[in-house]
Amino acid sequence: MGRVVVIEPSATQRLMIQRVVSDAGHEVSVHATAHEAAGEILKLLPDLVLSARRLPDLDPVELCRVLKSDPGAREVRFVVLTAEADPLDANEVIGAGADAYLTKGPEMGRAVTDLLAAG
Repeated sequence: MGRVVVIEPSATQRLMIQRVVSDAGHEVSVHATAHEAAGEILKLLPDLVLSARRLPDLDPVELCRVLKSDPGAREVRFVVLTAEADPLDANEVIGAGADAYLTKGPEMGRAVTDLLAAG
């Protein structure tokens, strides 16, 4: 079981992601904004951060760069979630240091488990 922080502005999507990830056996905390989640991420150093591609307060690519440049948080795995996969966007996200770029949906639970197991 891993500790997962979810950043998703949509309450409906937040609930769906929380359910899928917790049903896969992981401890989940959810946040609507990057700024709301940042303190928890830096304090608790979760095993994984799942961030929506579109956030109201900070581009998740920038959040990923900040976390990956912080010596204490650099080992936290970072995944960007999207409603529609875009290869060019995926390249930007992975180029910023993200560990994966996933499409939102029920298969996320298995992908999260696989990422944490690869650990």
